[in-house]
Amino acid sequence: MHASAGAARGSSQGTQRSEVLQPGSHDGCVERTGARSRLGPTDPATRPRREILEKFWVAIPSGTKPEEFGRQVHAEALRRGMAQARYVFVVSDGALWIWNIVEDRFVGAIQELDFYHASEHLWDVARDLYPEPTQARQWVEPLLHQLRHGQEEQVVKSLEALSEEARKFERLLGDLVQREIQYFQTNRDRLHYQDNTAKGFPAGSGAVESLCSQLEDRFKRTGQFWKSQSRGCLQALKVARQNGDWAELCSSTSADAAPSLSPARSPKLTPN
Repeated sequence: MHASAGAARGSSQGTQRSEVLQPGSHDGCVERTGARSRLGPTDPATRPRREILEKFWVAIPSGTKPEEFGRQVHAEALRRGMAQARYVFVVSDGALWIWNIVEDRFVGAIQELDFYHASEHLWDVARDLYPEPTQARQWVEPLLHQLRHGQEEQVVKSLEALSEEARKFERLLGDLVQREIQYFQTNRDRLHYQDNTAKGFPAGSGAVESLCSQLEDRFKRTGQFWKSQSRGCLQALKVARQNGDWAELCSSTSADAAPSLSPARSPKLTPN
C-alpha cells in the first residue's frame, strides 16, 4: 500500500510552487515510510509537470499504529512549511487507514486515488467478466482512456450499469465485481486525474514507491535480521542523513555526550 500527500503554495512573484508531503507504507516493507517534496513551478513551454526539487522522509518500524505514523508525518510537514501551503494534495491506493490519517491530520486536502491502482481494479473487473484476454482488453481500454481524460464519472456509471443489467436479466454478479463497483463508488470524488495533472499534481504515487524500494534495499538484504529497536535506530539515522539533519544530529549528540567524554583528571603528583 502506498500513499502520498502534497501541499502547494504560491510564491511572492505569483508563480505557484508546490510542497509535497508523501506518507505511505509498503506491503512486505520493514517500515512505514513518508516523503515530503517541494515541487518547482511548471514551464508553460513544456509539459505541465512539476519537478521535485527536494524530498524529506519519515520512516518508522512496521507495527507502529497508523495514528502515530500520521502524527509524525504531520509534524514533519509542519516543520517543512505546510502551514504556508496554498494546497494540500494526497494520492493514495485507497487504503482506509490512509484516508483516516488524511481526515485526522490533513483536513481539506485534495484527495486522489492513485491511477495505477485504479487501473488495476478496472482490469480485475475485466478479467472477471471476460476470461478471454482479448475481450477483457477490448472492454477495459476505453474505460481507462475515459478515466485518464476527464470522463471519470462515466466510468463509474458504466460500472454501476453492470449491476442494473444483472438485475434486469435476473443474473448475479460475482463477488469481485460487486466489490470493485463499491470501490469506485467510494472513491468517485478521488478520480479527477485530468484536472489534477493540469494543475501540476501527480497522477500516481511513484515517489513513495521509489522510496520504499530504496529502504527495502537497505534493510532487507540477504542475511540481514533486525531487532525492532536496532532497526528503528538505524532508520532514524538514515532519515536524518537523507533529510539534511545529520550535522544538527551530530552537533546535539556531541553536546550531550561532552561531559562524559571529557578527559579524566590526572592525579596530582607530589615530589618525593
